[in-house]
Parts: sequence; structure tokens; C-alpha cells
Amino acid sequence: MGRYVLVVDVHLDVPLKASGHIPEHVKPLLQYSEIFNFNIRLESEILSTPSYNEVGHPIYEGYGQLGFFIADLDKMDDYMRLRLGHNRLNLKDALCETEIANELFGEGLLVLVWGMIPWQYYVYGLDSPKDIAVVPSLNNPQFQGSYKFRSDIKRPSVVPGEFLLNWPECLSLDLPKVALEGEGEQVAVQVHVIGFHVVGGALARISQ
Repeated sequence: MGRYVLVVDVHLDVPLKASGHIPEHVKPLLQYSEIFNFNIRLESEILSTPSYNEVGHPIYEGYGQLGFFIADLDKMDDYMRLRLGHNRLNLKDALCETEIANELFGEGLLVLVWGMIPWQYYVYGLDSPKDIAVVPSLNNPQFQGSYKFRSDIKRPSVVPGEFLLNWPECLSLDLPKVALEGEGEQVAVQVHVIGFHVVGGALARISQ
């Protein structure tokens, strides 16, 4: 028969931006981005797949059309200074109009996900494809891609895309980090957009 464990996790997710300065007229709208999560699992005492707790709690944040990017900001800034100097710049335009995007991708210094539906997203860092079993997902994600990413970068920052407009302003911020503990120098990214009962919602899943 075996022995099983019933695990119940309950938590309220609020976008990280809500912890900063919020204009008074925006505060009443925050309720639409809050998600009350119940995770109920019946697990064998001998697990063949990771549990939700082993995967770790995701980053929950609001992203606009510029999406987000993932990078070790210090390493990326060192490369940017070497190639483009020490000036502040609109990195969004530089990525579109020069070869710097291909260079950063080639060096394994940047994962870029933009052109997204503006809303709130979960960002998970998964070690392997089998971890998908313990996070919400769809059979057919709206976006998926593969990026070269340096294997020595294990805790990169997840940065809202609007900070590309004024590089390197984001270096002075305390930004959330995602754990990428997998092997190799490839990061697979999938974006899953899921509808809820009242307002839209979305989920981003990242695996290395």
C-alpha cells in the first residue's frame, strides 16, 4: 500500500512592485493582481519527482510590453562598458539597431523575453524539464525559446524590461534573483498565459 503525506500550502502573492511606492489612485486596483494560492498535494514518502517546495517559490511581478530580461548585471555591465563605453544609454534601441544583442546572446550574458501581454507573471527557475510536473503550465506555451547562458551564472537577476530604456540604472536596485542550478550552457524559456475567473493572469516558466 505504501505511506503518503498530505501537504497543504497557503499563501497570498502580491507583485513585488506593490511593496514600493504606489500612488494612491492605483492602490485600490492592487486587489486585481493579488493571487491567493492553495497548493494541495498527496505525495509518496519516496518521491520520484521534485515537490513544489524543492522547486522554490517563484518571483511574482508585473511586466509590460518590454517584458523582462535575465542577467548577471555586473557581468553584463562589464561587457557593455567594454563595447559601448561608460555612458548611459537606451539599451532597448541599441539591442534593436546594433549587433550588441547578438554579442550578448553569443557570450551567454542575456536572456531577453519581451513583446509580452502586460500583466502579472510568475517566473520559476527549474533545474530540468521534469520539474514542470510541480508548477502550473499549459501543453502549448504561447512562447518558447532557447538561449546560451554561462554555466557559472547560477543566481541571475530578473529585471523588468523598462530598465533597458535607461541602462545601467538597474544596477543600483535590489532586484529579485532566480536560481538556475541545472547543467550546461543552455536555458529554455517558456511563457504560459492562463485565464482566471475575473481577470487575466500569466505564468512564466524558466528551465536550465
